[in-house]
Amino acid sequence: MKIRMKLFGGFFIVFAIGIILAAVGFISTDKLTLLSEDILGLSETRSSVSSILISHYIWRHGLSETVYSGTAFTGSLDSNTCSLGKWLNSDDVKNVKDPQSVELLNKVIEPHAFIHSKAGEIINLLSNGQTGEATRIFREEVLPKTQEVITGLTQIDGRYGEVINTEIHQIYDSGEYFQRMLIIFSIAAFIASVVLALIITSGIMKPIISISGTFKAVGEGDLTARTNITSKDEMRDFSDTFNVAMEKIRNLMANIGKEAESLQSIGNTLASNMTQTAAAVNQITTNIQSIKSRVINQSASVSQTHATMEQLVGNISKLNEHISDQGNSLSQASSAIEEMVANINSVTQTLVNNAGNVQTLQEASEVGRSGLQEVSADIQEIARESEGLLEINSVMENISSQTNLLSMNAAIEAAHAGEAGKGFAVVAAEIRKLAESSSEQSKTIGTVLKKIKSSIDKITSSTTNVLNKFEAIDSSIKTVAMQEENIRNAMEEQGVGSKQILEGISNVNRITREVDESSDAMHQGAKEVIQESANLEKSTQEITSGMNEMASGTHQINDAVAQVNGASSKNRDAIDSLIKEVSRFKVA
Repeated sequence: MKIRMKLFGGFFIVFAIGIILAAVGFISTDKLTLLSEDILGLSETRSSVSSILISHYIWRHGLSETVYSGTAFTGSLDSNTCSLGKWLNSDDVKNVKDPQSVELLNKVIEPHAFIHSKAGEIINLLSNGQTGEATRIFREEVLPKTQEVITGLTQIDGRYGEVINTEIHQIYDSGEYFQRMLIIFSIAAFIASVVLALIITSGIMKPIISISGTFKAVGEGDLTARTNITSKDEMRDFSDTFNVAMEKIRNLMANIGKEAESLQSIGNTLASNMTQTAAAVNQITTNIQSIKSRVINQSASVSQTHATMEQLVGNISKLNEHISDQGNSLSQASSAIEEMVANINSVTQTLVNNAGNVQTLQEASEVGRSGLQEVSADIQEIARESEGLLEINSVMENISSQTNLLSMNAAIEAAHAGEAGKGFAVVAAEIRKLAESSSEQSKTIGTVLKKIKSSIDKITSSTTNVLNKFEAIDSSIKTVAMQEENIRNAMEEQGVGSKQILEGISNVNRITREVDESSDAMHQGAKEVIQESANLEKSTQEITSGMNEMASGTHQINDAVAQVNGASSKNRDAIDSLIKEVSRFKVA
């Protein structure tokens, strides 16, 4: 397998492990999201149940007011159109899967339909003037069934609370489970990556270590050393190529050894040649050196002038580049500022639109606050009326007490009358029973009225808090409107400043173009000067070249004898050194 394929395979495995970890994270997130959505739905349903429970307390109180006080009944008489009936027929209830919740809902349906049916019957009796029968049905039939409905709704609300707590614990358990899974997969991925890295590096380093040992042997002079790589990858190809090259080098060193021995014999014949021609060219060499020094001085002056002009042209070229860069930078800055001006205009328009939206929101807040104030006034009026009911109930208790006392006096008088007072005693007993029943009902009504008054007091307090919140919201909306106006004014001022900057950049662009044109003219003139300087330098170089050729000829003649005399000695020393170096290599 190729090294590239090994690395690619390792990267692919690491990538696959990363995909698995990402999948685990995605699944855990999706699961927790579904559970959170379930909890949100259950919370909304529980809120609906609480609202329905409150509405039935109000419904019972309204019917009680109608029966005992003769006020008009404004509640619903149809079990399907009241808040509970609508909720029971909604999709939220139809989709309930919890068996206990379904059982509690089924228990509420029958008494709920019953109380609405009886409420219609009570209204009809009251309209016909049958107040006693209406009161009896309300006390003996409607109130117990209404209490069953309220108790059932309370149990349903509690059951939804239990289901929500169960869902929350399930979210915690799922989060811990997925956290453990991620830790396990991460540890496994780390171990797999380490093992894979060890396998890949071992497969790569083993042939490299083998080749390194062979290089060490070659460095010590053993040209017969060879590598032996058996893996089928790039290292095997490198090993084969290296072995072929070393074989060629070994053959070359063997041939060099043979040729060095031949050169040694030739060098020994050069010691007896060329000892005479040096004196004839000494005068010619002196005259040529004098002329050559003058030409060299002239050439140096011309070269210095040419170099100065080239430096000048280089500086002008750099100036042109800087001017071009400056033009590009100004163009980019101009585009950026134009875009900023457009963005400022867009932001300003958005702020104008926001001002209208804030005004609309402020008006809506004022309407909501006024409506809530009216509701608060109505609730306070109801609270005052409920206090009147408590006073009426107190009077009823007093009447019941007096009636009971009267029945006791009548019973005493009947006892005194003897046989003639038996009929009066029966009437006194009935009066006593009626007084006791009235006292019990009065106590029950008093308890209910106290609970209603407590609920109305809580509602009044909550309404006051909401009114305070509305006033805070109204104040915040006014603050936001003021800040929006300040931001819009600042953005308009910034837009004017940006336009002035654009005008300034346009002027700088025009000046930059003029400077660029002048710089181009200077650059062209400098090129012409350099051309003439180059022609002069060329002529000087030609003269210098001729003098160098003459001096070289004389030097060659003058040095020929010395070179030939030393050739034999140097050649012999070089050949001896070559033979010594070649003998260090092992070629067989």
